[in-house]
Amino acid sequence: MKNAKISIETSVYSGHSAQKTFEEISSIGYRFVEIAPWHFLNYQTQTAQLKELLRENSLEPSSLLVTWIFLGTLDGGREKNVNEMKKYAELADAIGCDTITCASGMRGKPAQKDAHTRAFAKSVNELLPTLRKHDMRIIFECHPGDFFENAIEAIDMLRSFNEQRIGYLYCIPHSFLFDVGDVNTIEYGRNLLGHVHVADTNRPREHEHQHLIPGLGEVDFKRIFRDLRSIGYGGFYSAAPFTHRDNPKEAALQTKKKIEEFLSDQR
Repeated sequence: MKNAKISIETSVYSGHSAQKTFEEISSIGYRFVEIAPWHFLNYQTQTAQLKELLRENSLEPSSLLVTWIFLGTLDGGREKNVNEMKKYAELADAIGCDTITCASGMRGKPAQKDAHTRAFAKSVNELLPTLRKHDMRIIFECHPGDFFENAIEAIDMLRSFNEQRIGYLYCIPHSFLFDVGDVNTIEYGRNLLGHVHVADTNRPREHEHQHLIPGLGEVDFKRIFRDLRSIGYGGFYSAAPFTHRDNPKEAALQTKKKIEEFLSDQR
């Protein structure tokens, strides 16, 4: 996968300023960043400064990572969340970014899946004019706490929009939670797949949810990268080892090395 692009989700640096985070990420050798809320919220009215910070550190945004904006909410806050997402699309456009990655956009209760699905669809349809205006796309991740219990259901819903601006994010450390049976989720969602989060985890027994440096958990990375290679995936591989926030530089460095190893392994 010679044209593969490696990014890093800046949430591993949640205790640091955007300036320090970008400087350190750049020094490690990253050229793309998935900018988490800790590092863009303070710049909503100062987008020129955020763009300049990226430029000074020779970084380009792979995406703006939006978390905890529930587009399928039933509690009366749906319209507010849609408006927030529109603002983030404008911010992303202002810094030269054409993608929003969204974790927890499908938050809700599985027992109310049908109602959540209708609310989510209404939100997406209200967002589409803004996405078209800014030539933007949103890529949704299956996340613990969603109203879908597996990735296949989520992919089916996202596919139902028949809209190239709506995509699917494959989060490797969530694979134990959302991949089901004998269905290959990567193959199943190949026409929607637009972003991959890379981190390790252990199977959900007594373990809490984890985003570890690859090799410290139980994920079969060789199989996953082989599957991604088989579908011709050419999007971003974004390091997301935020369990290691106590030592973000080492986590960022080691995860980058692992991704490079996985990408170079053609077996």
